[in-house]
Amino acid sequence: GVPLPETLKDPVDLLAVVDRSKNRFGERKFLVLEMPGEGLVIRAFATKAELPESATILGQVVFVQIPWLPCMKKTKSGFMEEDELY
Repeated sequence: GVPLPETLKDPVDLLAVVDRSKNRFGERKFLVLEMPGEGLVIRAFATKAELPESATILGQVVFVQIPWLPCMKKTKSGFMEEDELY
């Protein structure tokens, strides 16, 4: 569910740091949930009523790192100082 450049077709591994001591609901916080039939998922909810009753909160996402990918390379800017190859 993380938007990435359209040119990227293959799956990408992300690094998510999770605080497992915060295993309670938080409005608009990304939570790591164990959901029957789905396994581990990361989702956020505006209200506690939206949280499925069968879900177990395992922690709260603190940080997400997306690796640098070649498709994220800057295009030529027209300024020699900013271009990768000059």
